[in-house]
Amino acid sequence: MAEMDDKGAPQPQAGTQGQAQGQTGQDGQGSQGTATQPQGQAQGGQENTVPEKYEYEVPDTWDEAYKAKVESIARENKLSNEQMKKFAEMAQNEHQAFIEARKKSMEAWEHELKQDQDFASKNFNTAVQYARMGLENIDTTGELKKVLEESGYGSHPAVVRAMYKIGKMLDNDKIVGKGGGNTNEVPLWDRLYNTKQ
Repeated sequence: MAEMDDKGAPQPQAGTQGQAQGQTGQDGQGSQGTATQPQGQAQGGQENTVPEKYEYEVPDTWDEAYKAKVESIARENKLSNEQMKKFAEMAQNEHQAFIEARKKSMEAWEHELKQDQDFASKNFNTAVQYARMGLENIDTTGELKKVLEESGYGSHPAVVRAMYKIGKMLDNDKIVGKGGGNTNEVPLWDRLYNTKQ
């Protein structure tokens, strides 16, 4: 299974029995799509020339931290530019699988939350605003919001319910437009954390 970085994203794994062409290992079909990395050795037993800068297509879903991690592993294993391209493809497959799995989890959490009496039907919009108020009240620096965004757990029912209870204890007059508007088509994440201004 792939290791996770500080953002909850899977890290490409270095293989001990990799081939020069960048094939996946026996456990490369794990639940996170673990990429088994090739050793940087050319035919004839000579080491590959590691370029000063890898030239390859960087997927849009990679942030700078993930890109740096992939390239660091490539350099540690002395991958050539061609090997890097293949390794990047494996890393992207792994990363994309993680993103899709997290999206499904967030959708499932929102569905679960809507079964809660406090969040059901017409109560949902107001309950989300209470939860948002609760978060803003205890997270004065924005650090908690950042952690929740990076981990993906900001829309976990347990987290949202906790923030909701805090918000309920605050002045209800701070809630604007309680229950109004047709916002059911806006994902819980965007409403709760105001990611779309």
